[in-house]
Amino acid sequence: MWSQKTCRVNSIQTSYWDNGGDTKDTLIFLPGGNASGMHTKHLDEELNSNIRFVVPDYPGRGKSDSLHETSNFQNLAKHLFSLFEYLKLKDLTLIGHSFGWAIADEVVRQNKSLKIKHLVYIDPGEFIWQPLRLPLKILFYLPIHSQKLRELFWYVICKVFHIFEYHSIAKDKLKDLGEQWMATLNYKIPNHQSSISTLLVRSMHDAIIDKHNVEKVKRIYPNNWEIFLPIPHIMDYEDRDGKVRKILFPAISKEMGVNILLH
Repeated sequence: MWSQKTCRVNSIQTSYWDNGGDTKDTLIFLPGGNASGMHTKHLDEELNSNIRFVVPDYPGRGKSDSLHETSNFQNLAKHLFSLFEYLKLKDLTLIGHSFGWAIADEVVRQNKSLKIKHLVYIDPGEFIWQPLRLPLKILFYLPIHSQKLRELFWYVICKVFHIFEYHSIAKDKLKDLGEQWMATLNYKIPNHQSSISTLLVRSMHDAIIDKHNVEKVKRIYPNNWEIFLPIPHIMDYEDRDGKVRKILFPAISKEMGVNILLH
């Protein structure tokens, strides 16, 4: 049954969504846009019980507490790896979308011993819009030091990324959000190599990640193949347009040979 669970990882309360599937096939989904697993709760009766499907709540999201350190990609990856160890997850298929791809890549880079069967990266790359980078950095930096600006910033993010948690997130967790978005703007693809089988899923009309960025990802993961789907980069995980259930997950299931959904 698809439900939110909590545990303590490195003395930090951490929440995650888990269908409890009893199987060797484990899929971890790391959402984009700092979204929490709450946005996937509509999948409750549609997830295939023959796989285990897990969506962690990032620090400061859902019921997860803030990190004791800066909430950047390196520290987020360390924390999630500790969660994977706590849950005894092995032979993973790790799926990362946008913001989530950078964390997944950092997990792979830091933990060569982690048993990952496949990687699925949805719209991976550095986050461009170069002319807007400096103004956005200023915009994202200010909320770190002002509670009122953090609240306004979070409201805007919720509207842009179709996130419905604006009224439920604790105000003392908004600092994580600012740090994570600053990490997004500062992100540079690290130089490393991995032989893991990697599926690159790309939006047909992606204005956020360009082809040059994707070529960097391909050099890191030479054992890759690529598909293009009619999905937006900024995805509605509540799936009001049906693109997660009707396009994204069926395409990944076909390529991976594992059915995520029952139908």
